[in-house]
Amino acid sequence: MGVGVGTINSLRDNNVRCIGLQGGQKKEVLPVDKTTGKPLYEFNSLRAQMYFTLMLDLKRGDVRINLPENIYRALKKELTIIKYMITGSKIGIEGKDEIKKKIGGKSPNMADAFVYWNWMRKNHYRPLGALPFV
Repeated sequence: MGVGVGTINSLRDNNVRCIGLQGGQKKEVLPVDKTTGKPLYEFNSLRAQMYFTLMLDLKRGDVRINLPENIYRALKKELTIIKYMITGSKIGIEGKDEIKKKIGGKSPNMADAFVYWNWMRKNHYRPLGALPFV
């Protein structure tokens, strides 16, 4: 999902609690039409769903960014450079290799971290029996 096993292992080696993310979209948290109960959106990956969720949260004002100006500008660049696409009936985002090319060969680590934080703060992804993040 963008956070490799090396990152997970390093965090765990340093006694940092973390959860690796795996798999496709999470159907249980898809927004649904109130009348039909059918999903409003479908995604081709969990990563696309997480980025799209952040975009919706930012639009609604559910998340506000209060960072030093230089960090804010770098984060904004990484978040706004990513293209969304529709493949079949599913929303996707461009691959990391394309994103890296656009930002000078670097991985969009700040954007990914922000997206993961937003997902986890909503407790959308927890192993069975895990306590929620607070």
